[in-house]
Amino acid sequence: MSAGETHSLDAHAYDLHKRSIIVDTHNDAVVRILDLGHDLSQACNNGFIDLPSMREGNFTAQFFAIQLPPKCYALGTAKQHLVTMLDAVTQFCERNADRIQIARSAADVRALAAAGTHAAILTLEGAHVIGEDLHELEDLVRCGVRLITPCHFFSSSWSDSATDAPLHGGLSELGKRAVAEMNRLGIMIDVSHVSDEAFWQILELSRRPVIATHSCIRALVNHPRNLTDEMIKALAAKGGLAGINFFPEQVSERYYADIREKAAAIATKDELENTIPIALLMRAAERDPEASYNIVMDLGIPQPTLAECVDHIDYVAKLVGPDYVCMGSDHGAVRFEIVGLEDCSKLPNLTRELLRRGYSDEDAQKVLGENVLRFMERHDS
Repeated sequence: MSAGETHSLDAHAYDLHKRSIIVDTHNDAVVRILDLGHDLSQACNNGFIDLPSMREGNFTAQFFAIQLPPKCYALGTAKQHLVTMLDAVTQFCERNADRIQIARSAADVRALAAAGTHAAILTLEGAHVIGEDLHELEDLVRCGVRLITPCHFFSSSWSDSATDAPLHGGLSELGKRAVAEMNRLGIMIDVSHVSDEAFWQILELSRRPVIATHSCIRALVNHPRNLTDEMIKALAAKGGLAGINFFPEQVSERYYADIREKAAAIATKDELENTIPIALLMRAAERDPEASYNIVMDLGIPQPTLAECVDHIDYVAKLVGPDYVCMGSDHGAVRFEIVGLEDCSKLPNLTRELLRRGYSDEDAQKVLGENVLRFMERHDS
């Protein structure tokens, strides 16, 4: 590509990006707010999102995931911690209402974007805190929660996890009832952490489309949290979405091999099969919050590139079409820096890469955010 063609592509990509709605379906930044004391209203220079970077990157809407640390359950403080985390995002938005507000629907996101305001969408990563009482789902909806992942890194009373020993052979009977109740309430169901068996059961039971908010492609990286071709086709057939994760060990086969080698030095074969490497390394090190947040950077393994992330987007688009893919970065709980997409101010680089690969303006905008809004609309009624 000549210098003139490159300049023309850059200018067009930047213009298209500024005219687009950009949505990320998964970020754990509430951990940064609570555990690390990061003030996301100011430029932090140590994570993917903060409000100045969101403005610079024209970053419209962020799904904020509430994930509870396992120690909360051992201490019996899970419900209190859930309230604390929900309040942290709500208060952050209230303190910065001129720049970011809670959105409960696709219409809210569009209205906020038109007003030049960012949107925060509340989600719950792991239904462990809900337990047996499905009436609590209504309380969560009233608090603004729009999406729930049935389990996290360990299996819940609802569902087996992709990174834990199975308890139910997929979904429990409670989990099956929970799918029906989430459908009734219009809660989006996220299959990113569930076991393969639970994935297929959820797809069979759900009357509404489902989403994998932060997964990648198993054909490219053989990671238990990544989606098979059959899963991607099934999601698309029901109007769902594959949200491409930027987390290094799910993006790059080279990175996954390197980090597994480091984890193998301190883990058993069973642990390696049932837990992701970074979780093993964090647990073994018994790190404080700041050190845990920086562990990926401290490992010294070269980070994947933006092009490698787009390879996963491209794979879905070529397999089932560009209507069924989006991005769910999975930033926030630990720091990592994809080369070319170190923080959300660099998001125009993603748009440029999509156009460079031959995506039309319309298809690029679908990937960037329009697919997510269409998916949300299927749950707003």
